[in-house]
Amino acid sequence: MSSGKTNLKEKKYVNESRSYYFIIEGFLAIYFLVSIITTILFANRNFGFLPFHLFLFFGYAYIFWCSLRKFGSGVK
Repeated sequence: MSSGKTNLKEKKYVNESRSYYFIIEGFLAIYFLVSIITTILFANRNFGFLPFHLFLFFGYAYIFWCSLRKFGSGVK
């Protein structure tokens, strides 16, 4: 460790490059939405995975929406 004072602006803690993982998250949200619709329409009273698919859909859709807002606003 050095004993000199360091400036916080000199340190880089955030990666400034944009990540395009939000596209994969969008596809996963669509996938789980389709699986929810398929379960509701074609499952013969077998709704065991429906709560998990709901959680996964809302989670991926929320992350996708937040990433889209961040990407659209120009924030790095």
